Amino acid sequence: MRLKISSSVTALLIVLSIGCDADPRRGSVKGRVTVDGTPLRHGRIEFLPTGGTSGPVAGGVIVDGHYHIRRDKGPVVGKNRVEVNGSVKTDEPKPYPPEDSERTEFLTPEDLYQIRGVRPLEFEPEVPMEADIQAGANVLDFPLRSK
Repeated sequence: MRLKISSSVTALLIVLSIGCDADPRRGSVKGRVTVDGTPLRHGRIEFLPTGGTSGPVAGGVIVDGHYHIRRDKGPVVGKNRVEVNGSVKTDEPKPYPPEDSERTEFLTPEDLYQIRGVRPLEFEPEVPMEADIQAGANVLDFPLRSK
């Protein structure tokens, strides 16, 4: 009798430990983000539950067009709206303070973009910016077109 109880307890512990690593209501997600066919150099991607899906927002960084969010931090299973933020290179950086300004004390967002030689990413999605996240691994690419 003692052997059966020990075997049952051991089997139960094994079953419980297998499923405890990750929330089954989340999925890992990875993929590529491109703008006009070129990988987005730096940015951020976020998955926001929508359409009856509830849970926390999940997000990650985009580096050289690639992103990866682990399952334990990933988006919740179900419908999610996808948001991409980033900047794209324009031309040569501009000096600060701007030559046409006497302002020297405060940097505005426009000043920062000019100094860095970038502008905020403005795009038209080539695919819907929604994702139906499944439990487990998801691969989602987002090709964007600049305005």
